[in-house]
This record gives sequence, structure tokens and C-alpha cells, in this order.
Amino acid sequence: MESVGSLRNTFRKSSILLAILLPVICLAQADDEPFKITTRDINRIEHEYLVAGSPYLDQEFKLGQWFLYGKKQKELAMRFDAYHDAVQFLQDDQKVFLSKSKDIEAHIDGKTYQYIDYLDHGNLKAGYFIRLNDGETLLYLRTIKTIKGPIDPENGYTQFKPPKFETNVSYYIKPKGKPAMPLLGLSRKEVFAVLWDKYSELRTYAREHKFQVRDEAETVMLLAYYDQLKADEREGTDAIKNN
Repeated sequence: MESVGSLRNTFRKSSILLAILLPVICLAQADDEPFKITTRDINRIEHEYLVAGSPYLDQEFKLGQWFLYGKKQKELAMRFDAYHDAVQFLQDDQKVFLSKSKDIEAHIDGKTYQYIDYLDHGNLKAGYFIRLNDGETLLYLRTIKTIKGPIDPENGYTQFKPPKFETNVSYYIKPKGKPAMPLLGLSRKEVFAVLWDKYSELRTYAREHKFQVRDEAETVMLLAYYDQLKADEREGTDAIKNN
């Protein structure tokens, strides 16, 4: 007989799988329609505007895969909706959003999208990030689109500016067992501030290799070294305990 815990886990997995297979948000057709917003002026009169640009990271659907608990489930035509912070796929010529869950990840055009916890001005939130490396300490890229405008002219010398999508890109570092922490940008100062417990070793390593830590490649190498330092530290602690 299965234990209560085992039955609960089976039910939880089945529920998640069912939620993914069933459309969460389903639009009428696969063809994209113009993105519109409605605003109200000071007289509470509604105005409808077309938003310039695209809410998607890449407008084109591309063959992707989604995974549940690390196991490949199905190949689908997919893309990332950076405005709604959601992975979208085609199912029977309908556009469907993949269920948001930390147990699910999507691979699209060589990018791995994971739904993870992160800190936003001290508040714990969750969202989609692109994972940039493997290991215990991870570098993530978050790309979100927002709508700017419309901007009405304040006088006869300025022109009306229609609403448009703006892309916001930011980097995060996620230590093992902790939420992803935001960086103001890629730099030694920002990265060292997150990995403060190995500051001295990382600073020496960066100087020896002439790393400015201003690009993804150098940051990933620094994180790999940090993971090695932590592994060596654990081995040393275990050796002391065993003696």
C-alpha cells in the first residue's frame, strides 16, 4: 500500500501535468493581432491605441521543449512573451500559456527558461529567467517588456508619442538554496557583493586572470571558481569532523 506522502506526491504531479495539458489562457487563433491598450483622459474619455513593437522576445514561434521535474515531455512551437512574463506555445492552432511552476522549464532556441524566486527591492517574487550556466551558483538573465506612453503634447511645440514596448534587461545571481539576487550590472563590485563570503579569494582570482567581470563569460567562470571554493570548504569541514 502506498504511503500518504507518496499518494500526495503522485496527486501533485498529476495536477501539475493536467494544468499544463489544459489551456491556461487560449486565444482564438495562431495569427498575431495588433496589440492595443485603452486609456482614459482627465475627462474620463476612453482612447484606444496600437502599441508599437512586439510583446515577444522573438515574434516567431520556434521548436522548443518543456520539461517536468527535469524530464522531457513534448516538443512544441514556442516563444517567450516578455510582457506577460510567460512561455507561450501553439496547440491545435491556438496560443496557450505554459503553466507557471518551479517544477517546469522550457527550452526555446537554445535558451533555458526557468520560473524561479527572486528579490525585487527586498520583496520575494517569482518569474521567468534565462539560465546562463550550470552549477550551484547560477547566473540568470531576465528580459521583461513594459509599455511606455502614450505621451500627449503639453503644448503646440511637442508631438504626440504613441505607446511602445520597451525592453528591460537585468542580471541576477542565484546562490544555492536562495532566491535570485539582482545586479545593477555586470561588474566585479556587483558580483563580489553577492558572493561576499569569498570576497578575498575571488578578488585575487579576478586579478590573476585580469577579469573585469563585465561580460557573461567572465562572470560564469568566476561563479565556477566560487563553487569550487565552496566545495573545498565543505571537504575541509568534513575532514575535520571525521578526525
